[in-house]
Amino acid sequence: MAKAPDAPIEDAVERRRLRLRLDGLDDAKRHRRRGLIGLGQTAFGARWRTDLARSIEAHMGRPVLPSQVAHWVSGVRPVPVEIYEACTKIAAWEAAALRRRADVLESGTWRDSLERDDGTVDVPRSPQEIAADAARDRAARLNEDD
Repeated sequence: MAKAPDAPIEDAVERRRLRLRLDGLDDAKRHRRRGLIGLGQTAFGARWRTDLARSIEAHMGRPVLPSQVAHWVSGVRPVPVEIYEACTKIAAWEAAALRRRADVLESGTWRDSLERDDGTVDVPRSPQEIAADAARDRAARLNEDD
């Protein structure tokens, strides 16, 4: 007999719920936390933590993991001041990128602007691709120093 589709799977790992720990944060730290969340949700949408981590990494030039972003969001760790200050630059960069995309969509140039003469399509690089390239370049420079 088959199980009902909504029956729990045996031995399934239950996803952990985010536990907020905001009691140790003063007003300034809460403000930075709210700002980080606002930027992440506005710039990157519903699943924003990984994209924000990559963007911070690209702008700061140092590794930032999604788990670090999760710690900042939950209040386990406060958002560092230098990270919060980088958020202003990230917001400006993301706003400019959104405007460029909106211009392409509104002008209708999306129909032909990306196709090359040879028939291939030139797809604009996403912030995630730019961040990944920056991380690879940084790793290559570190390996050269060894």
